[in-house]
Amino acid sequence: MLKGYKLPADLLFGTATASLQIEGGDANNNWYRFCEAGKTKDGTHCIVAADHWNRYQEDIRLMKELNQQLYRMSIEWSRIEPVEGSFNEEALTHYRSELELLLKNGIHPLVTLHHFSHPLWFEDMGGWEDPRSVKCFVRYTEKVVCSLGDLVAEWVTINEPNVYLEGAYSAGNFPPHKPSLKAYFCGLKNMALAHIEAYKTIHRIRKEQEY
Repeated sequence: MLKGYKLPADLLFGTATASLQIEGGDANNNWYRFCEAGKTKDGTHCIVAADHWNRYQEDIRLMKELNQQLYRMSIEWSRIEPVEGSFNEEALTHYRSELELLLKNGIHPLVTLHHFSHPLWFEDMGGWEDPRSVKCFVRYTEKVVCSLGDLVAEWVTINEPNVYLEGAYSAGNFPPHKPSLKAYFCGLKNMALAHIEAYKTIHRIRKEQEY
């Protein structure tokens, strides 16, 4: 007979998603182009996904019914900065409403800034291969944390950079579908630098705003 086990009182149960994998409706990201080009093995397309962008209220209600305490989500860079240097306040307002509803339902948000997807302008610039990617990511991070930081205490800068780089520049089964050892190591360097600078930016803003 198995012996019972008591879980720690401070252990939080939750789920995790990525914006591109659930939201749908966004044609301005690197994965949309990848899907449009027929690069996914089974023909799967990200344009509909689970329609979470329109159904987030219903989805949060389901989370509440499941007694969820924590939700790791990501926000979509391509929605927030659809054109380089130009931010979409409506998208930020949408995410703010989602975060407020999570908190209202007693669900703690943990927010990821980059989960495998980014705007087409960033991809066309060279993506993470380009040294300018660091500055671009930090600018985006600063905007998001200044806009939503009063609702979010914990951030993930870049989700599984090793997995992204393997898929994009080694196996080639992620966009930009470019197997290249040189591109892999350029991306590795720039993602590491972007994480460091984003980390500093998040802590600076939180200190300045007294979050």
